[in-house]
Amino acid sequence: MIHPMIDPSFAPFGKIEQSHTAQSDLLQPIFLEEKNNVGLYCFPYDTSWDYVDGMTVLLIQDQDVQHPFYLDRPVTIYAGTLFGFYSLGQSSTILGNAGLFKEEYHVMSAVPADAAPQLHNIDIFTLFRQTGHGGLYFRGEQHPPIELVYVEKGMLHNFCEGQDLVLQPTQILLFGPNQWHMQYADTDVQFLTISFLWEDHDFSDWYNRIITSSSDMQRAVKAILREYSQSQPDREEYLNAQLKLLLLQILRQPKQTDKSRGTSPAVRQMHHQIINKALQIVSAQVYGKLTVPALAAAVNVSTSQLTNLFQTYLDVSPAKYITKIRLEESKILLASKQMSIGEIASQLGYSSIQHFTKQFSSWYGYTPSTYIKSLHSNN
Repeated sequence: MIHPMIDPSFAPFGKIEQSHTAQSDLLQPIFLEEKNNVGLYCFPYDTSWDYVDGMTVLLIQDQDVQHPFYLDRPVTIYAGTLFGFYSLGQSSTILGNAGLFKEEYHVMSAVPADAAPQLHNIDIFTLFRQTGHGGLYFRGEQHPPIELVYVEKGMLHNFCEGQDLVLQPTQILLFGPNQWHMQYADTDVQFLTISFLWEDHDFSDWYNRIITSSSDMQRAVKAILREYSQSQPDREEYLNAQLKLLLLQILRQPKQTDKSRGTSPAVRQMHHQIINKALQIVSAQVYGKLTVPALAAAVNVSTSQLTNLFQTYLDVSPAKYITKIRLEESKILLASKQMSIGEIASQLGYSSIQHFTKQFSSWYGYTPSTYIKSLHSNN
C-alpha cells in the first residue's frame, strides 16, 4: 500500500515543507507517465519537489526495501537518498529541477512491485488520517481513483463541481474520478481519506453527495482506522475487506433526490462548471493581484453573474472567497518561516504589509506576528 507523506517512515529520507515558494523560480513542471520501470536517482545534495496535478508516487529504495509515498505536498529529499517518481494514472505533473535528471545521477531502474495496483479487485491507492490544528487548507487536486472522505472531528469544507459540501462528524463524501476538489477547515478537524478503484461497481449516484453514515458504516470505518494503526498479518486483505463492506453499505442506501436548486439539471451543470473553473483559477493564481472582474472574464461571465453564482451555490462572494484562499496560503507561508511578513504580503499581491496585517487580523482575530508566536509555543 502507498503511504501518505506524513507517515513516520518518510522521516529518514526527507522532510515535509510548508512551501517551496522561495525557490519557485528554480522549480519547473516535470510530466510523468504511468510505467512499470521507474528510474531511480541519487543526488549528493538535498533536492526540493512538489505536486501539481494527478496522482504521483515518490518511490524510495532503501537497500532491498521499497517505500512508496503519495506525493501531495512539498518535500525536501535528503542527499544520498535513492528515489524516483511515477504516475498512478495515465499522467501527472510535479515541480522540481528538471536539470537534475542527468545520466550521472541515474543509478538504476526498479519495478514498484508493492505499489503497482491490481485492477481485478478493489485497490486502495492511499489511506491516511489527516489532522488540522486550528484549521486546514488543501490547495486542490484531481486524480483517476475515487476518493472517500470521512470526518471524525470538526467541520470540513469540500469544494467540488461548483458546490461547497460541508461535512460534519460521521458524514461521508465521495469524489468521482478526475473531479477537481479542494478542502479547508476554519477550526480543529480530523478526517480519513481513502482513494480507491473497484472494478464493475458504479458509485456515480453518490459522487458529491453528503452521506450520513449508519452505525454499520461507522463500525467499518473504526475497523479500518484500528487496522491502519497496527502492523498485523494480512493487514491489506483486512483493510480491503472492511472498505468493501463500507462501500457496499453506501451502495445499498436509498438513492437521494437532488433538492439543491430549482434550476434544470443542464443549467445547474453549466453553473457548476463555471464555478469549478473559477475555483481552480483562484487556487492557481493565489500569488498575485487577482480581481473579481478578471476572474469573471476568465470564465466568460459578467462580474454580476459570477457574484450571483458564488452567492447562490457557495454562499460567499467571489471577493471574500479570493481573500479566504489568499489568507489561508499566507498561514502556510508564515508557518514555513522561509519569508518575512512583508515578503509574504508582497508575494500574495497586497499593496503593503499594513494592508495585509489589517486584513489578516480582521479575518482571524489575531495578527500575523501573533500567529507565528502561537506556532512557536505549540512546538
